[in-house]
Amino acid sequence: MRQLQLIAHGEPSDVIELNAVHEPALGQEDVLISMEAAPLNPSDFLFVRGAYGVRPAFPSAVGAEGAGRVIKVGSKIDVALQGRRARASSADVTFMRKTGPFRS
Repeated sequence: MRQLQLIAHGEPSDVIELNAVHEPALGQEDVLISMEAAPLNPSDFLFVRGAYGVRPAFPSAVGAEGAGRVIKVGSKIDVALQGRRARASSADVTFMRKTGPFRS
C-alpha cells in the first residue's frame, strides 16, 4: 500500500512524499478502503506547515477524508460490503493513503 507522508514541517512540495507502507491490521469492526479520491484541504496545509496545533511524529500521514471502495472487512462486518463505494471522514483517523482501516 502507498501513503502520502509528511516527513517534516515546511512547504508541501518539499515535505510530502508518496511512500510504500505495510498494510495495517484490520480489526473485527474495521473495513479496508482502497482510496480513489482524497483531497488536501486548507487545514491539511496548515498541518503540513506546522501551524495547525498538532505536532506529529515523522513520518506522518496527511489528510482527513476521502472516498473509495471497500476491499476487506473485519470479522464482525457483513461481507456484502466488499466492493461497495465508501466515504471516509474523521478527525481521529488519517485517510490520505491508497488503502486504510476505517471503523464501519
